[in-house]
Amino acid sequence: MEASQESPDLQGEIVLSKALREASEHFLKFGVLDIDHKSMPEIAAKLGVADPEMWVIGRPLDVRWDGDVTIVKAQLNQGDTPLALKADIVWDGLTKLNPPARYYASVGGGVKAREVRIAPDGTRIPVITAVHWNNL
Repeated sequence: MEASQESPDLQGEIVLSKALREASEHFLKFGVLDIDHKSMPEIAAKLGVADPEMWVIGRPLDVRWDGDVTIVKAQLNQGDTPLALKADIVWDGLTKLNPPARYYASVGGGVKAREVRIAPDGTRIPVITAVHWNNL
């Protein structure tokens, strides 16, 4: 899946692919895929999610780059357990719907460094230059 590209995201920020590249080893070792970042303790607490682990749907297997686009290969959870239910829903959306459901990735973790760049029209754009990447 496309995890990120160097264009403004929903928060109006740009995450540099260099920042994700530098954080990718940690992401591959400890990161998870989840629904809406609800497995992250600070977000789970804010939303009142009692069981954040139930929102984890998989794990990353590989990260690669195509120019400024970050691409993640991942494995969805599977099995006869409640822990796999949300992953099953995503899989069904990809394989049993016609046309397939659209899912959009969002990089999660912590911002370690950012700067502000000025666009040609004078707009100030926050640019994330270093991250603690542990969630997608």
